[in-house]
Amino acid sequence: MKSFGVDITVLDLDRAVKFYSEVLGQEVKKQDFPVVTHFELEKV
Repeated sequence: MKSFGVDITVLDLDRAVKFYSEVLGQEVKKQDFPVVTHFELEKV
């Protein structure tokens, strides 16, 4: 399966993680990096 990246700008990342986890029916993981915080989907 191919993977791809998509940037979605949000004001409240914790809320977005919860929303996308519920809508997509899968775990969304939040990851912190020195410059930016983002989340990843395991499968789409």
